[in-house]
Amino acid sequence: MVGHAWSSDLESWELRPPLSEPGQGFGQLEVVQPFVVDGRQVLLFNCMVGDMPEKARAGGVTGGVWIAKAEGPLGPYDIAGAQVIDDPSLYVGKFVTDRATGEAKFLAFVHDRDGAFVGEITDPYAVTWDGDRLALTPTLSSAATARD
Repeated sequence: MVGHAWSSDLESWELRPPLSEPGQGFGQLEVVQPFVVDGRQVLLFNCMVGDMPEKARAGGVTGGVWIAKAEGPLGPYDIAGAQVIDDPSLYVGKFVTDRATGEAKFLAFVHDRDGAFVGEITDPYAVTWDGDRLALTPTLSSAATARD
């Protein structure tokens, strides 16, 4: 569930109704980020295998960065319909806006590769839609890092 609090001064906080409903299959949503990608509002979040829906685990998903459709920055969010994005070795994904082009880019932490802890930050990925699925395209330096 995505909680919601508001403050005018960052010292006193007002609890507001949650932005998603409980019981949508995830034990936790980490590092949530509402963002607009090519005009589509989404919610990016992270979830490791132990807190994923059983259906995803049964399908072989091993965790990673997830994206859910959203009606607006404050939801509602389709957490139950969330999809894991591209590479399950990535974690704590974040969208950024390229200052030079205004395009959305994606960065993440490489959690593991071939079962071994890596602990590095990716180079930016280009972000596009392939139908209803978010596609990440490595930059030249990201592709080289993925091969190493």
